[in-house]
Amino acid sequence: MTGRGCFSKYLFMKIKSKNSAARNLDPVNIFGVRVDRLRTQEVLDRVEIFLGEDRPRRIYFVYANCLNVAYSDREFREVLNRADLVLNDGLGLEIAGRTLKKPFPENLCGTDFLPLVLERAGKLKKSVYLLGGQPGIVEACGERLAREIPGIRLAGMESGFFKNEARVADSIRAASPDLLLVGMGVPIQEKLIDRWAAELPVRLAIGVGAFLDFYSGSVPRAPLWIRRRRMEWLFRLVREPRRLWRRYLIGNLTFLLHLLKFRLAGGK
Repeated sequence: MTGRGCFSKYLFMKIKSKNSAARNLDPVNIFGVRVDRLRTQEVLDRVEIFLGEDRPRRIYFVYANCLNVAYSDREFREVLNRADLVLNDGLGLEIAGRTLKKPFPENLCGTDFLPLVLERAGKLKKSVYLLGGQPGIVEACGERLAREIPGIRLAGMESGFFKNEARVADSIRAASPDLLLVGMGVPIQEKLIDRWAAELPVRLAIGVGAFLDFYSGSVPRAPLWIRRRRMEWLFRLVREPRRLWRRYLIGNLTFLLHLLKFRLAGGK
């Protein structure tokens, strides 16, 4: 390709990236939380832009239980609204989007979406730090990353059961990763990322919930046909009824009642 051709291709890609970043996200307000309405490829384009910048960015996934917490926790709502992207995950958000006349174009299930983020980071030769899960889980994730994601560099890892937050922050600071995945549950992981946002040399931090448990293989995923019907919550409930009954049975009903009240109030 000639020099002029290379320059034209480069210019086209830059314009495409800028247009993707500037696209009106047209978010939907759910219980005071701004949830973006994007497709997978649009989010991945933004991830690539974020990983090339020298400023801290944050991405969170929200689902029914997460928004139940945000409904009564003002600090958590503010943390979510300070994020660069807040993405919809699950059937509850699909129902909310349709109820509020702003349906989501896709379900962005974090457990399915995050491997795509890691693949994109690997292609860019970026580094990742894993934080969360029980001892042994995060190590299994690191081994799988090294085995399955070409180009990714594992900057460090730490289980979620630590007592000295300053020590962990120092470890991340010394590793200086491009990408930080925090899987410590809602709202702990989001509030932790928010506290660290301006302190750590991390380009992109993402709250990943139970992703590390799934990715390590310690917790099985539902069959694909169940996931496609947005019913993975039922699969998890059947497997762990004692731990999850309150979240899914009472929590889902609570979410629908909150949504009805929010809709009758004009969605404000």
